[in-house]
Amino acid sequence: MVSTSGERSRTRLIVEIVVGALTAIIGAFLGWAAIVQITQLSTVFSDPCAATASCNSGALSTTIGGGIAAVGIVWVATTWLFLGRLVQRRWAFFWPLIGMVATIVLLYIVIALVGLWVSA
Repeated sequence: MVSTSGERSRTRLIVEIVVGALTAIIGAFLGWAAIVQITQLSTVFSDPCAATASCNSGALSTTIGGGIAAVGIVWVATTWLFLGRLVQRRWAFFWPLIGMVATIVLLYIVIALVGLWVSA
Protein backbone atom coordinates (compact mmCIF):
# COMPACT_ATOMS: atom_id res chain seq x y z
CA MET A 1 0.00 0.00 0.00
CA VAL A 2 1.42 3.35 -1.01
CA SER A 3 0.93 6.24 1.37
CA THR A 4 0.00 9.61 0.05
CA SER A 5 1.66 12.84 1.00
CA GLY A 6 -1.41 13.78 3.06
CA GLU A 7 -0.96 10.73 5.26
CA ARG A 8 2.72 11.44 5.68
CA SER A 9 2.12 15.04 6.64
CA ARG A 10 -0.58 13.97 9.12
CA THR A 11 1.79 11.41 10.64
CA ARG A 12 4.58 13.97 10.77
CA LEU A 13 2.25 16.45 12.46
CA ILE A 14 1.18 13.89 15.08
CA VAL A 15 4.81 12.94 15.81
CA GLU A 16 5.70 16.64 15.92
CA ILE A 17 2.94 17.34 18.46
CA VAL A 18 3.80 14.37 20.68
CA VAL A 19 7.58 14.94 20.66
CA GLY A 20 7.19 18.69 21.09
CA ALA A 21 4.65 18.35 23.90
CA LEU A 22 6.80 15.86 25.79
CA THR A 23 9.83 18.10 25.36
CA ALA A 24 7.81 21.11 26.53
CA ILE A 25 6.65 19.20 29.62
CA ILE A 26 10.22 18.17 30.42
CA GLY A 27 11.27 21.80 29.86
CA ALA A 28 8.54 22.95 32.25
CA PHE A 29 9.84 20.64 34.97
CA LEU A 30 13.38 21.80 34.28
CA GLY A 31 12.24 25.43 34.54
CA TRP A 32 10.44 24.68 37.79
CA ALA A 33 13.58 23.03 39.17
CA ALA A 34 15.67 26.04 38.11
CA ILE A 35 13.26 28.43 39.84
CA VAL A 36 13.37 26.31 43.01
CA GLN A 37 17.17 26.30 42.90
CA ILE A 38 17.32 30.07 42.42
CA THR A 39 14.86 30.57 45.30
CA GLN A 40 17.01 28.36 47.53
CA LEU A 41 19.99 30.56 46.71
CA SER A 42 18.01 33.43 48.18
CA THR A 43 17.39 31.64 51.46
CA VAL A 44 20.91 30.23 51.73
CA PHE A 45 22.62 33.58 51.26
CA SER A 46 20.20 35.78 53.19
CA ASP A 47 21.84 35.06 56.57
CA PRO A 48 25.47 35.64 55.48
CA CYS A 49 24.35 38.82 53.72
CA ALA A 50 22.86 40.18 56.93
CA ALA A 51 25.98 39.34 58.94
CA THR A 52 28.65 40.81 56.69
CA ALA A 53 29.12 44.29 55.34
CA SER A 54 30.85 43.05 52.16
CA CYS A 55 27.67 41.50 50.77
CA ASN A 56 25.55 43.53 48.35
CA SER A 57 22.05 42.42 49.36
CA GLY A 58 20.29 44.69 46.87
CA ALA A 59 22.20 43.22 43.95
CA LEU A 60 21.63 39.73 45.34
CA SER A 61 17.86 40.11 45.51
CA THR A 62 17.78 41.78 42.08
CA THR A 63 19.80 38.93 40.57
CA ILE A 64 17.54 36.31 42.10
CA GLY A 65 14.35 38.10 41.05
CA GLY A 66 15.71 38.66 37.56
CA GLY A 67 16.72 35.01 37.30
CA ILE A 68 13.26 33.81 38.27
CA ALA A 69 11.66 36.22 35.79
CA ALA A 70 14.08 35.22 33.00
CA VAL A 71 13.38 31.51 33.45
CA GLY A 72 9.63 32.18 33.36
CA ILE A 73 9.93 34.37 30.27
CA VAL A 74 12.04 31.75 28.47
CA TRP A 75 9.52 29.02 29.17
CA VAL A 76 6.51 31.11 28.11
CA ALA A 77 8.23 32.39 24.96
CA THR A 78 9.38 28.98 23.78
CA THR A 79 5.97 27.44 24.50
CA TRP A 80 4.20 30.15 22.48
CA LEU A 81 6.68 29.82 19.63
CA PHE A 82 6.20 26.04 19.68
CA LEU A 83 2.41 26.41 19.49
CA GLY A 84 2.67 29.05 16.79
CA ARG A 85 4.84 26.82 14.63
CA LEU A 86 2.40 23.94 15.12
CA VAL A 87 -0.47 26.09 13.91
CA GLN A 88 1.57 26.99 10.83
CA ARG A 89 2.35 23.26 10.35
CA ARG A 90 6.09 23.83 10.37
CA TRP A 91 8.84 22.02 12.26
CA ALA A 92 8.38 23.03 15.87
CA PHE A 93 9.97 20.48 18.22
CA PHE A 94 13.20 22.47 18.50
CA TRP A 95 11.63 25.41 20.38
CA PRO A 96 11.20 23.52 23.66
CA LEU A 97 14.77 22.22 23.24
CA ILE A 98 16.03 25.78 22.85
CA GLY A 99 14.06 26.71 25.98
CA MET A 100 15.66 23.89 27.96
CA VAL A 101 19.15 24.95 26.93
CA ALA A 102 18.37 28.60 27.71
CA THR A 103 17.02 27.61 31.15
CA ILE A 104 20.21 25.74 32.02
CA VAL A 105 22.38 28.63 30.80
CA LEU A 106 20.31 31.13 32.83
CA LEU A 107 20.64 29.01 35.94
CA TYR A 108 24.43 28.99 35.67
CA ILE A 109 24.49 32.74 34.98
CA VAL A 110 22.42 33.42 38.10
CA ILE A 111 24.65 31.16 40.19
CA ALA A 112 27.75 32.98 38.89
CA LEU A 113 26.24 36.40 39.62
CA VAL A 114 25.20 35.36 43.12
CA GLY A 115 28.78 34.24 43.68
CA LEU A 116 29.94 37.72 42.72
CA TRP A 117 27.64 39.49 45.17
CA VAL A 118 28.35 37.22 48.13
CA SER A 119 31.96 37.21 49.21
CA ALA A 120 33.41 34.38 51.26
